[in-house]
Amino acid sequence: MAEIMKCPNCGFKQSGSAASCAKCQIVFAKYQEIQDRKNRPPPDPMAENEFDKSAYLELEEFPEETTPKNANSWQPVSTGIFVTLSAIFVFLLYLLAAHDAIGAADDSTILYMLHNVNLVFHEAGHPIFGILGNRTLAILGGSLGQCLVPLIVAVAFWMQREPAGLSFAAFWFFENLLDVSVYMADGRYLQLPLIGGLGMEAHDWRNLFNIWDLWNWDQALSKTVAWLGWAGMVGAWAWLALRWRKPATRRDQRLANR
Repeated sequence: MAEIMKCPNCGFKQSGSAASCAKCQIVFAKYQEIQDRKNRPPPDPMAENEFDKSAYLELEEFPEETTPKNANSWQPVSTGIFVTLSAIFVFLLYLLAAHDAIGAADDSTILYMLHNVNLVFHEAGHPIFGILGNRTLAILGGSLGQCLVPLIVAVAFWMQREPAGLSFAAFWFFENLLDVSVYMADGRYLQLPLIGGLGMEAHDWRNLFNIWDLWNWDQALSKTVAWLGWAGMVGAWAWLALRWRKPATRRDQRLANR
């Protein structure tokens, strides 16, 4: 005798081998799946909330892990690095002020060495910019070269989010402005010795002021560049102090330990 089954949905009796009800058309397997799902015990709300909470805390604590790069995440500045750079900055500021900001660099061995480092990039700037074939740019290339090198170094440290290196490079860049300002001021007086004992025809800023006809503004421009140099050096030091005082995040600490 064929087995008879009763439809669980409408109660219609039919052959037990049928896959669906002949009357209400429900599919027995799907109907049973729905019933099993309804009868399944609900998830523990406490466990679910705890999981979500931990995930939230993880995202809060390390938000940068969710993105490829966090542009606002700077490496920390340790107290040792801050004190060391601060001592260097203060010492250089004192020397620059005491020796007329490079004008009397020969009186200080340290300033003399620093000036010669800048001079290397100054002299290299002339042929580098001279490749472009413009005489004015070739003359200006000396001052541009000595300022461009520390600026490139500063950009490199900025891309790495390394505040100590950035502040040092920025300080070096603005110190070069003092060097340039002294050279600008000397364009009128021609007292600085030139490399190779060259005469006034080789003085960069004398030639530039002649080309641009700026003799009425030469000393004002020199003082403006000098003040920018002083303000920039102090600003680089102050910015480093702000980064030192800023609390480091957990990710910053991990970066510092790599």
